[in-house]
Amino acid sequence: MTLREKANWGLWLIFALFVAVAGVGWWGNQQQGLVLTRTVQQAWPAMEQSGKAVGLVDKQLFAMEQLLQGLPVDLATLNQREKELTGAIAALTANPLPERGQLTTLQTALAQFVQAQQQLSQQYASYQQQSAGLDKTVAQIVEIGEIVEEVGDSQVETLISSPRQPISWEGGLQRKWDAADGGMEANIGFFRQLYFLEQIKRQGPKTELVKELNDSIAFQQDAVDGLVATGLFAVPGPKHFGDATLGDTYLQLFEQHKQQIKLTLDALVKMQKQQAEYRQQSSALVGALQVMQQSLDVSTSKMVEQGPETAANVARLLIATGGVTLILLILIGTYVRKGMLTQLHQVAKNLHDVASGDGDLTRRLEVKSDDELGRIAQNFNLFAGKIQQIVQDIHQSAQVLIDTSAQSQQLSQHLKQEAEDTEHHSAGLASAMQQLDHSAQDIANSCGIVVKQTEQTSSAVLQGNAAIHGTINQMQQMSDTVHQSANALQQLTAKAEKIDQIVGVIRGIAEQTNLLALNAAIEAARAGEQGRGFAVVAEEVRNLAQRAESSSREISAVIAEIQQETRLSHQQMQQSVVLADQSMQACEESGTALASVQDQIKSVVEQINRMFNATTEQAQTLSQMLGQIREVAALASNSSHEAGSALLLIDGMQGRAQDLNRLVAQFRF
Repeated sequence: MTLREKANWGLWLIFALFVAVAGVGWWGNQQQGLVLTRTVQQAWPAMEQSGKAVGLVDKQLFAMEQLLQGLPVDLATLNQREKELTGAIAALTANPLPERGQLTTLQTALAQFVQAQQQLSQQYASYQQQSAGLDKTVAQIVEIGEIVEEVGDSQVETLISSPRQPISWEGGLQRKWDAADGGMEANIGFFRQLYFLEQIKRQGPKTELVKELNDSIAFQQDAVDGLVATGLFAVPGPKHFGDATLGDTYLQLFEQHKQQIKLTLDALVKMQKQQAEYRQQSSALVGALQVMQQSLDVSTSKMVEQGPETAANVARLLIATGGVTLILLILIGTYVRKGMLTQLHQVAKNLHDVASGDGDLTRRLEVKSDDELGRIAQNFNLFAGKIQQIVQDIHQSAQVLIDTSAQSQQLSQHLKQEAEDTEHHSAGLASAMQQLDHSAQDIANSCGIVVKQTEQTSSAVLQGNAAIHGTINQMQQMSDTVHQSANALQQLTAKAEKIDQIVGVIRGIAEQTNLLALNAAIEAARAGEQGRGFAVVAEEVRNLAQRAESSSREISAVIAEIQQETRLSHQQMQQSVVLADQSMQACEESGTALASVQDQIKSVVEQINRMFNATTEQAQTLSQMLGQIREVAALASNSSHEAGSALLLIDGMQGRAQDLNRLVAQFRF
């Protein structure tokens, strides 16, 4: 049997052992996976869905409680939770772990819960409708009640406003009192109804609360009948309630209000009964879910307990299979060590003798057997012969490579020297071209600066010209204004003279009045006691005449000053007109001069622009030449570096060829 056949048998045996170990491991993994799968895919989802269902039922119950208390509830969220609850129960039904009987009970409880919730929603909608109708009648009663109470109070107020009017109890006082008292008591009974209605909504239709409500209605009924019987409310009621009298309108609204209270209480009782049914069904559903959760807890615990037992069985099988495998591997190792490694050691010893000698490639191994080891010796002898021939060829090639590298070294040195000379000359030329390019750039930049400054000067001239034109316009306006002011001052002078004339007339009248007052005083003195009152009047007239005369003199003085200052202002205005005309003429001459300067600046700008363009083109040409020269210098530098690199490579190659020649010389061929 050859070594290959022996090795095949050994490998097949090892493979079979590993397959056995893998089979045991796979079986154990399947068992553990089965337990884990049932736990993860059945038990845990079932527990999760049941817990989710309980939480959804609690949320539904809480939301319905809020809805019944009148708090805002999102109906879309309520419907969505109902769908989620149905989905959770459906997921539990699809899970194979729960018991079928429990699932049937759960589905029945869910159907009854959903039906109870729908009926409760319907009863709540009916109650809301009746409650809205009751709110409407309440608002109407409040409105009409205020009017009725005001009318009743007005009947009593008429007594207060007419305290002297005689009145008796039978003669009208009782009717007025009943009207006022009836309006007040009707409102008291009405508000008591509202209070007990709210208590019934919160506590339910308890007997004592319903009795109090009925008593309040009866109290209001008596009050309404009493106030209508007085006949004082046979007045037109509010137009939006119809054409009936105020008393009849109150009676009609009160009857509607009583009917609406009855309908609202009936709807409330039905809703509260349905609410109790809904709570009962939700408790039944939660109870069914809790029973299922307990059953799932037991099933999950059993599954978890199966895990360690399965793991122990798998461990025992793996230990047994591993022990058998270890024994077989020890037997195979002993056979390989004693049978095959001994022969390989002998072959290795012969190879070491060949390798540790003086490099004699003519030495060969002795072939003693016809198996794989014998074939190894034959192949080694063939390999040694080929190596001997290769070493001879390498020795010849290394000698040729040494001669060729020496010639290449001389050529590379010559090429490197020429590249360095070219790089040096190119660098000098590039430096000169760069200086010339800088000079051209400076000229172009200077031209550009001159152009910008000239353009700024032209712009300043334009602005100055525009400013002068604006000044001319302003001077023209100022001249017109000065002319108008002069005319106005002239008119003011004329009017001041007229005022002075009028003041003179007033002064003359005051003087005459003073004389008349003096004469009147004299005549009053002659009249004696009878003329004393006339003398007082004459004295007052004389004082007024003196004050008028004094005021007229002051006015004349002020007008004289105004006339003098007006004349001076008129003369200054005339001088300002002359100066304004002279300034306007000077501005026009300045505008003409600036226009001439602007034309000359435009001509200079055009010439500088032509020079700037020519200098810019020259600078661009120099920049291109400088770039080309730099490229030549860079190429020369690269050639120099590459020649140096090639020289280093040739030196290295020559050294490697010499090393190779020394290595080959160690062998005997």
